[in-house]
Amino acid sequence: MRIVVSGQKGSAMEIDVAINLEAVREVWSVHDFCKRYRLDETEEKRLKALFGDYATQVELLTNARRRPIFR
Repeated sequence: MRIVVSGQKGSAMEIDVAINLEAVREVWSVHDFCKRYRLDETEEKRLKALFGDYATQVELLTNARRRPIFR
């Protein structure tokens, strides 16, 4: 991807950016994600209501809530 930023007085600066889109957009099943991270059924229902059956890993990790376990 190439980003061109124009500065003052007609000057331009070009920046080459390499992005690994496969790592950024890794899609998970919400059910599999909840199973892997040991989330309860209510959290799985909440995530499915928020995203549907599938979401990216980043979305799931940032929105998942885990109840604290006290002994």
